Amino acid sequence: MIVKIPNITPQTFQTDHIHRLTNSVGIFQHAKFSSPNFHHGYCLDDNVRALQLLILAANKNILKNEDHRLIDTYISYIYYMQNDDGSFKNFLSFQNTYLDERSCHDAFGRTIYALGITMQSTTNKHVFSIAKEIMDKSYDIIDSITSIRAVSYALCGLYACYTSQNYDKPLKQTIKKLADFIANEYKNNKHQNWNWFEKIITYDNAIIPYALILANEINENNDWKQIIIDSTIFLDGILFKENYLQVIGNDGWFTPNCKSRNIGQQPIEIPALILLYKKLNASYPQNTYKGSAHKCYDWFFGLNSAESVLFDVDTKGCCDGLDGDIVNLNQGAESTISFWQSYIYMQSAF
Repeated sequence: MIVKIPNITPQTFQTDHIHRLTNSVGIFQHAKFSSPNFHHGYCLDDNVRALQLLILAANKNILKNEDHRLIDTYISYIYYMQNDDGSFKNFLSFQNTYLDERSCHDAFGRTIYALGITMQSTTNKHVFSIAKEIMDKSYDIIDSITSIRAVSYALCGLYACYTSQNYDKPLKQTIKKLADFIANEYKNNKHQNWNWFEKIITYDNAIIPYALILANEINENNDWKQIIIDSTIFLDGILFKENYLQVIGNDGWFTPNCKSRNIGQQPIEIPALILLYKKLNASYPQNTYKGSAHKCYDWFFGLNSAESVLFDVDTKGCCDGLDGDIVNLNQGAESTISFWQSYIYMQSAF
């Protein structure tokens, strides 16, 4: 397939749709087309994603003055949703009623990731103290996580804390424990022609080997290194059977005996894939891959199985995904945040 990428890639960081989806409580989960959908309220996942995005943008000095207040909104939502035991509620209705008592492990892991990025930041220093207080309360239950993605998200957050050297916790030991968990999951699920961490490949897959790369930078381990190489070559071969990224759809996922269809391809895949390919090029240049960070980013602009553009130049939002040849025209928080995270990662050096 030869696709000409339209000349609509943004040249600046634009928060129009982020503001559209955010009120004084937090960022709404979903949108009906480009308008906030109040029916679904708010969730922890999207507010921590939004916090991470805005901190990353602040670090690059690309936020406008009016954008900085969003950081306070998102960190306040996280603080409000934390339970006394360090866990978090996830869902809040439009009427500001709690809808659950405890979030899933993945949302918890994403929260640790965002807090670590926030504590690492040299900008918006006024939020360091509240981020640290939230992290302190949750730290002792991090090693009780049993979801491999949650472990991977948390590891990325602790790596940010470790590299900033401003958090007095046994980070190196905790990172090693989390990385050992990831490596053991790989060993338990690997079999002939299946070099992966689970028996099924689902969503945000690149974050798992990416987290292991970060851990290996702190605690060098030859077993981890081999797992990184074998698993990334395996994933690359699945995602790039053609000369473009075919995101694994959520309508069936991918198993050894059941290949995923192109229905339910979502933008959440792209940011971690960009991070992974950039880190692989920097840390393991001896290996060759079919995919690249640029090919992953261009998925938003038509280099995909539907040859369709997902970025909306008018709203500065991103469509929610691809269902076969049909674009889901709703522009929810996860999709738009994923797009702008991808934009920032493409501007970053490794």
